[in-house]
Amino acid sequence: MEGSEQFFSLYDPGSRVSTWVRLQEPGYPFTVQDYDSARDVATIEYQGRRLALGLKRAKVVLLKPAAAVQQVRPGIPPDVVSTRETIHLGAIVQEVRQRQELRARAGRQRDELDFSDGDDG
Repeated sequence: MEGSEQFFSLYDPGSRVSTWVRLQEPGYPFTVQDYDSARDVATIEYQGRRLALGLKRAKVVLLKPAAAVQQVRPGIPPDVVSTRETIHLGAIVQEVRQRQELRARAGRQRDELDFSDGDDG
């Protein structure tokens, strides 16, 4: 139900298609003519016939929180995988820092050269 409108999901086993429709909504091969909320029964008109269909209640089940998923590689214990990955990531971080330092040095040297070129004047 959305606001005061009621929606119904009707499933056609022949075509394997489910369609959401409003109460008395035209434009489909079927129309939900009436709904009895006390009995949970919808009256459907389909190909000139009226059918009373009991509605299925959705089952709501609370799930337990999922455990953390570890990446498993065949033949390698999980703790070895995480150790290898930690070492690899550490090497990447170190490489990035080294490159940043080299760029900073190159920038400082360039600034020093520009400054010393200006003193000759």
